[in-house]
Amino acid sequence: MFKKSRIWNNLALIFFLLVTVTISSSCAVLTENQIKAVNQFAKATENFGPVPSNAIKAWAELQIEASAAEVASMQDEQAMWNHIETSFNTYQKILDRSERAIKSFEVLDLYSRLLLQLTSDHYTDGLNAKSKDLGESLDSAIEYYNSRFGTSLSGFGGYAAGILRSSFGLYIRAKQTEVLRRVVEEADPAIDELTQAIIKTLTAVELGIDKEVDTLQKEIKAALKYAPTIKTELSTRKIIPDFASYMRYFELLQRGRRADQIASSAKTAAQQYRETHHLLLENTRSKTDNVEDLLSMVMRLKQEVDAGIKLKKSIND
Repeated sequence: MFKKSRIWNNLALIFFLLVTVTISSSCAVLTENQIKAVNQFAKATENFGPVPSNAIKAWAELQIEASAAEVASMQDEQAMWNHIETSFNTYQKILDRSERAIKSFEVLDLYSRLLLQLTSDHYTDGLNAKSKDLGESLDSAIEYYNSRFGTSLSGFGGYAAGILRSSFGLYIRAKQTEVLRRVVEEADPAIDELTQAIIKTLTAVELGIDKEVDTLQKEIKAALKYAPTIKTELSTRKIIPDFASYMRYFELLQRGRRADQIASSAKTAAQQYRETHHLLLENTRSKTDNVEDLLSMVMRLKQEVDAGIKLKKSIND
């Protein structure tokens, strides 16, 4: 009986060793440094979405507020209502034209969240379920994007469902990194399309803001000379500008310039996102453990994202 038990124990040990060798040789397991680099990329980009979104919102708000300032100087009631209606229609058009970029943000946000799950140090049943849910949400978002904008991006969130729980921790980690590598590989073509859509929208945003800033500069000059709000002092017949109107236009001009900075920063961040992901892909394909260049690029990306968030706060303050 003792000998039989010992034989079974030896067979179990041999089986475990065979599984270990098979995993080590057949699965392209990422190193811990490579996994950490992907994790740092995910953390740097989890707040990316609000940065371009803030630029779009800042443009739309600037257009509305500049129109409101113009309405305040009008005398004809019907002209005021017509201007207000035109202003809100323009505001809606801005949002409609930005839909593709906004949907791109949603996909990229889900992607970052999925990468965070797939790079977790402790992959539990709970994390496995969450990764599967995120993967399904990601594929649904891509499916909607394709149907809405006529693209043919391939879904890649389904790979996250391929991690199965097992009694062998080594196998779980190997499978986790195998899926991580596959997700990054399959995501790269989609990253090109999504970031390009964002960059195209932000280019239009920059042009729109520049046009609004130019209009505001003209309004400031008019506020000092020709605006209807000019007051006439009867005793001296001296023309006195309404400095409240002047300051309002000047404030909007400053907001416009900061909004332009947000758009420029967001555009740079989108370009940096795409370039960093290309390097991330190359890194996950590499058999070497050198991630210094990638981490340096991730840090620059994070700085761009943080700068965009900071600029938005400066407008609100």
